Amino acid sequence: MPAIAAACEKAHCIISFRDAGEATLEKLAFGAPAKGHDILEKTIKDGSIRKNYPSAQADTILAALKKAGLLGYVGHWDKQTGALLGIYMGPAHSLDDRVSDGIYKIDITMIDDGDSYRIDMDKFNASLAPLTAQENWRALPFTGDYDLHDMISLIGQRSTVPSNSREEKRIINAVNEKIAAADPHRRGKSVKYNTVRHGPQVSYVAFALERKETIVPSVAAADFPLAFVHKGEWTIVRNAEEHLAYYRKIKMNMKASWLPQIQTTPFRRSGY
Repeated sequence: MPAIAAACEKAHCIISFRDAGEATLEKLAFGAPAKGHDILEKTIKDGSIRKNYPSAQADTILAALKKAGLLGYVGHWDKQTGALLGIYMGPAHSLDDRVSDGIYKIDITMIDDGDSYRIDMDKFNASLAPLTAQENWRALPFTGDYDLHDMISLIGQRSTVPSNSREEKRIINAVNEKIAAADPHRRGKSVKYNTVRHGPQVSYVAFALERKETIVPSVAAADFPLAFVHKGEWTIVRNAEEHLAYYRKIKMNMKASWLPQIQTTPFRRSGY
């Protein structure tokens, strides 16, 4: 994306992104808000459905969700069974507990970190009708964000940008500002419409330690594929060896826990 490349030139940095997934990119293109760290639940996709439902039932549910255009939105899941209960709604929704056309009561449930629009899998089309009747409804629910993975400052001696630092915020703001300038769906909107909502994965361990949180090995590990941008040029990195080669190419030392010999199967990240 030219906007991201321009932001990196302005901020004098090299950054990379994890694979956001086709469904998430589609929803961002519709103008959907992007979830930050305040929403911890996963997006609706093949893996998240198959994890929680028997195979035959998962096939049926996935077909219905795909036809309805719900893949890529952030799901609200039952904490005990893993069943899909609804989707997270962004700040622009005007739905509430009112009767629509006298046939189906809209269920907007307030949960700890947002509003959940209830989806009834037994009355699937009826439960979605009040939402899909809204103008530009595809821009109302939350989707995923652009997940930063690496962040390297080119100011002074090349270095990984410290977690939660002024420099990290400066680079994230530069990226969001350039994207908003190029995307009318983002321009002039709240922070929930920023496509980059949090710091890079490279800073995760420092971020978690600062907040006295338990380190999750799968999140601490490097993840692939990645898309790096430097001087307007995009490079795809597919594995730990290519990752190390890229760092050597730009004359940067890689954090020890990301070196290829450290990257082992149990520590691969499954994604959001």
